[in-house]
Amino acid sequence: MISTNDNKIDVLEEVLKCINEDWIFKGVNNDIKVPIELINEDELNLLHIVNDLYFVESINRLKETEQNNKEQLNILTGISEYHKLLVFLKYIYQVELKRFVNDMIENDGEKRQYDLVNPIFKNLSSIWDYLFLDSEVGFNPSKIVIIILFYNLFLGYLQNNETSYYSYKIFSKQIANNLNEDFQNYIINDDKDKFLRIINSLIIHIENTNNIFNNLINKCQHSLLFTFTITDYKEFSKGSFLKSTIKEFKKSFEIMKNCTIFWKQM
Repeated sequence: MISTNDNKIDVLEEVLKCINEDWIFKGVNNDIKVPIELINEDELNLLHIVNDLYFVESINRLKETEQNNKEQLNILTGISEYHKLLVFLKYIYQVELKRFVNDMIENDGEKRQYDLVNPIFKNLSSIWDYLFLDSEVGFNPSKIVIIILFYNLFLGYLQNNETSYYSYKIFSKQIANNLNEDFQNYIINDDKDKFLRIINSLIIHIENTNNIFNNLINKCQHSLLFTFTITDYKEFSKGSFLKSTIKEFKKSFEIMKNCTIFWKQM
């Protein structure tokens, strides 16, 4: 909990510590650690290349096992799309948190509004639009809380494969309703100390989100490198509405330069 001014920066530094870890990519023989600084400097170019390399390696291994058929290829393509999606979301998640936290640290002495107002989401598409197409420039404390809550919620659905129990329309509304309900617990009027206490309480969400990102990405990479008929991933392609989700992403991202580059071959 935050009780003194001396602790305010400590909370923000703790958030940065959570998201400034090096990225780990699974290799055929050894895992490869890539410094976070390199990821940040190269933006999405390096991650786009990495995803392509995993897909190419999976095709090569498929040929080696003489299992090169349309069904196997479709499975690999689905896993590769899932991998690309996760890597992209992890990158954007970290970028948004860093931008906000660094801004708060650099402008600690400035007086700002710390109202938390829920925009009320109707479905998953409205959440993507808010996260990636919101044209509002400047300080937006509501958005950072929504980012933390949403990613933790959305990845939890993916990890537990809960999406398979819904039609896409129902799932889309359900996750929006859950996010709206969660955010109600954090609505405050202009109060910086309370806002920082909220961020402090959400650090456990950030840590959990990082862990789920790493686990899901690691599973995709392991599948692409070593296995080709993973039932879980084949079912994921159907149950989690992968194509519908990516379609919504592309619609939201088409006006963003970096995102267009990252998804141009999908």
